[in-house]
Amino acid sequence: MSEQRASGDCLLGIDIGTTGAKTLLCRAADGAVLATGFAPYPLYHPQPRWAEQDPRARSSGRASSGPISAAAPSATRSTRASG
Repeated sequence: MSEQRASGDCLLGIDIGTTGAKTLLCRAADGAVLATGFAPYPLYHPQPRWAEQDPRARSSGRASSGPISAAAPSATRSTRASG
């Protein structure tokens, strides 16, 4: 995780991917990266050469709340969503 001070309008990108949830916080004015976050999903190996994930790990709000908190701990006073 990296972090700089956020001031003014910011954009928060969230990627709910296969191996984990990633976040990126950028300053809207110039696109400067202010912070990043990542939270991996557990991977289970019930048998040799098998790999499984619990789909509830990605579909829950917990999947993105950890990396969002990591990326924007002090930038949560005003939030809007798109997509």
